[in-house]
Amino acid sequence: MRPFSCQDQDALGRLEEARLTRLRRQARAALVRLLAEDDAQTRAILALPHRRDDMAALQGVMRPLLANAQDVVFLGVGGASLGGQALAQLCGWGTPSYVLASPLPRLHFLDNLDERTCADFFHNLPGESARFVVISKSGATLETLTHCRLALDCLRRQGVAQPQRHFAFVIGAGENPLRSLAEHLGAQIREHDRHLPGRFSVLSASGTLSLLAAGGEIASLRAGAAFVLDEMRADMDKPPDAPLAQLSSPLRGAVAALGLAEAGYDNAILLAYGDRLRSAAQWHRQLWMESLGKNDQNASLICALGPVDQHSRLQAWLQGRQVNWFTLLCAAQNEYAGDMDMQPWGERETAPAATVDKIVAAQCRATQQVLLANGAAVRRLELCALNEYALGGLFMHFMLETMLAAAMLGVDAFNQPAVERVKQATRAQLQEG
Repeated sequence: MRPFSCQDQDALGRLEEARLTRLRRQARAALVRLLAEDDAQTRAILALPHRRDDMAALQGVMRPLLANAQDVVFLGVGGASLGGQALAQLCGWGTPSYVLASPLPRLHFLDNLDERTCADFFHNLPGESARFVVISKSGATLETLTHCRLALDCLRRQGVAQPQRHFAFVIGAGENPLRSLAEHLGAQIREHDRHLPGRFSVLSASGTLSLLAAGGEIASLRAGAAFVLDEMRADMDKPPDAPLAQLSSPLRGAVAALGLAEAGYDNAILLAYGDRLRSAAQWHRQLWMESLGKNDQNASLICALGPVDQHSRLQAWLQGRQVNWFTLLCAAQNEYAGDMDMQPWGERETAPAATVDKIVAAQCRATQQVLLANGAAVRRLELCALNEYALGGLFMHFMLETMLAAAMLGVDAFNQPAVERVKQATRAQLQEG
C-alpha cells in the first residue's frame, strides 16, 4: 500500500517545459550519483528503512525505563528532538487531547533553554517515577548538557537513590561530556550512528525511542519508508527520458522545489491539516533549511497549521505579493470520524450537517481551489492514514527530496557550518564570563 498520494501536477504545471526538461535531467543525474556514491552518510540513511536487526535492542533500551515510570523526559535539541516529537505526536503527544487523557507514562520534550520553564518543570517533576532519555550525536550540545545537569540535580534534591536507573543515553562515540557523565553514572548507553546527521536520524534511535514510549511500533514506520525508497530506486530502471509523471515523488519534489525557486517563488509553505502533523512539519522545516541554506541558496520554508492558520495568514497568501508555493499535507478520513457526528441544536441552525473530519477536508480542498485560482503553485500530499506506516513514508520522501535537491544545487546536505560558528561563539562568550 502506498503511504501517501502525491498530487503535484498543479505545482509542476507552473513551470515551462524547457525548465522542467533541464531539471528532470539534473535530478536523474543526482539520483544516479546518490545511489552509486560511496558516502557513509548516504549509505546509513538509505540502509535504515530495511533494517530490522536493531529493533529488539531499541525495545531493550526502553523496557527498563518504562517500568513504573509516570514521566519520560526526552532531552535533545533540533534533529535529536524534532523527529521524536513528530512520532510521539502521532500518538497524541502535544495535542489538547493528550493533556486531558493523561496517559502513563506522560512524555515530555525539553528542547529549548528557558530559566523559568526549567525551574517550574524540575520543581514539579516527581523524580522517583521520572525517566530521562538523553540524545546528542556530538555529546557536547550545550542545551542538552544543561538539561541533563538539571535533571540530575532534581533527582538528588528528592533523594533518589540510584539515578543511573533513571537515564538512557544515545550519544556519539569518542570522548565527549555526555558520554563521560553517562559512564560516571553507570547508565545505559546506546551509540548514536556517527554517520547519521541528527536531522536525518528520525528512523533510528533518535526518533524511534519516543515512538516506543508512546506505544507505537517501529516496523511499520520503516516499512513505509522502505516503500518510498524502493519506489525511488525503481526510477533507475526507467528510460532516462521518462516523463516526470512516471517518476517517484522525491525526484518530482526536488524538480518542483528548485524549479519554482528559479521561477521566483521565494518561499515554500508547508500547510499541515491536523494537530498530529504539526511537529512533522517543524521537523521538515529544519531538515530543508539546515540542509540547503548554504552558498547563497534560498531555502526558506514556512510551517503553518490548518485550518487555524487560514484565519491569520490566508489573506496575505491570496492577495499579497505572489512569491509562495504550497504543499498541503493532510490525511485520509480518520477512524474517529463516526464518533464525531454533530446533532442539530435547533430549528434555526444553519450550519451544514457534517463531521469534524469532513469540515476540515472541505476547508483543505477549498484552500487548494482558491490558491490555484489565484495562480499559486500547489501540491497536495495525502497520507493513507495517521499511522506509523504513512509517517515513515512521508519522512523518507522529505529526506530523499532534500538529498536530491542538495545534489542538484551542489551543496553538502549533511553539514551546518554557520550553526557550528554560533556554537563556538557561545562557548567563547561563556568563557569570557
